[in-house]
Amino acid sequence: MSITAAELLVYYGLAGGAGGAILDDVSTVGGAIDLTRRPVYTQINPAGTKIDLVSDGADVRTVLIRGRLLSGADANENVILTNNVIVTSVNTYERVQVIEATTTSASRTITATQHTGSALIATIPPNEVGILMNFINSFSDPAVPEVRYDKIFWWNGDPAITLTGSQIELFADPSGVLLIALEDTIGDSHTVANRFAAPAHVGAFVGVGVQINVSNSGNLTAQTGQGTWLEQSLAAGNIPVRASYTTQLQGNSI
Repeated sequence: MSITAAELLVYYGLAGGAGGAILDDVSTVGGAIDLTRRPVYTQINPAGTKIDLVSDGADVRTVLIRGRLLSGADANENVILTNNVIVTSVNTYERVQVIEATTTSASRTITATQHTGSALIATIPPNEVGILMNFINSFSDPAVPEVRYDKIFWWNGDPAITLTGSQIELFADPSGVLLIALEDTIGDSHTVANRFAAPAHVGAFVGVGVQINVSNSGNLTAQTGQGTWLEQSLAAGNIPVRASYTTQLQGNSI
C-alpha cells in the first residue's frame, strides 16, 4: 500500500512549541520535531472576528487562544471546551497566533472556526495539542532591514514506507518575504540561539518554485522528519504581513 497524502504532515520544531510558542527574538529556535504542534497556514479573513471552538465528543479541556486585537495589542484567553457544543472566544481577533489545548486527547478532535462566516481555521487531531503561527510578534525596524529564522518539519507518517525521490519547495509566498532551506540530515535536532541567528547545518536558502532534494539522497524514511528552515526578511518599516505561505513535499511511493 502506498503512502497517502494524509501521512505527509508539517510540524513545528520542539524549541518552538514545548511549553508554548516563541513570542520574542531572544528565545532558542528549532530543535527536534514536535509531533503535537503544527504551524497554522490559514489566517482569519476578514480581520476582526471571534473564534469558535468545539470538540467532537466528551471534552472539557482548556484551550489557549493567543492573537492580536484590531487595536494591534497582543491578547490571550483561556476557553473551556463544552464537549460537542460550540464555545466562542470573548476577544475579537485581527489575527490568530496560537490555539493550544492544555493536554492531548487520544480520541478527540478540536475544530477552530471563525465566528463570523464559520470559515475553518484549523483542526487539532487526537494526540496533538495545537497550532502555532511562525514568527509571532516579529516587527520590522523603522530604520534597518531585519532577517529572522524559524523551523518546521515535513514528516513521513507512514509506519513502514520510504518516500523516495522526495523534494520540498516553497510553493507560495504572497508576501514575498520568505526563503527556505533544508537541514543536511533528516531527523535532526539543531537549534539556533534566537530568531536572528542563521542556522549552520543547511543548504542554500531559495525562493518560490525551487525544488530542494530531501537529505539522505532524497529518501524520507518512515516516521522521520526533514527539518526545514524559514528565512523571513522584513524591509525597514515593512507593512504588516498577514498572508499565508505554503510549502510542498513531493516524492515517490511503492
